[in-house]
Amino acid sequence: MIAGAADADGNGVADMWTTTNEGSGTLMFYAGATGAAGHPVDGERTTVGASSWSTIRSVS
Repeated sequence: MIAGAADADGNGVADMWTTTNEGSGTLMFYAGATGAAGHPVDGERTTVGASSWSTIRSVS
């Protein structure tokens, strides 16, 4: 599952939330970033939850 987030971390670049498909449904956050030329690039990935959206109580 993939969900877009306008700018969840406040750095001015759109972000993305995903779950993995290997069975656990681990929730991941991909922070958008900006490259040297000012264009959007893939940012850092962070594990947010160990087992699917159902364990997340809030996203803020």
